Amino acid sequence: MGGRQAPTCGPHRYDADCAGGFGKTLLASDEVVVEATANSMAVSRVLAPFVARVIIAHPLQVKAIAQAHVKTDKIDAGTLASLQAAGYLPQVVRHRTRLK
Repeated sequence: MGGRQAPTCGPHRYDADCAGGFGKTLLASDEVVVEATANSMAVSRVLAPFVARVIIAHPLQVKAIAQAHVKTDKIDAGTLASLQAAGYLPQVVRHRTRLK
């Protein structure tokens, strides 16, 4: 990496280099589901060029995650993937307007 330190990825820190590096591991036919957070739109913009679709899950409507007794990122990710595969994932509506 030419003296540059590898980006640190994690659930509590957004890094565009990390997200872009992750994006390169995905297929153009993949769909990515992201929980709505403060950084979800930024992550969505970074990942969008690499995949068919980036979906932002509506946090208040994903009751299966909100009501889970055992909460881990791995379990939440599995739940989001299952809901998307079944066509039951509530999504955040994103308008495609450009700011001037």
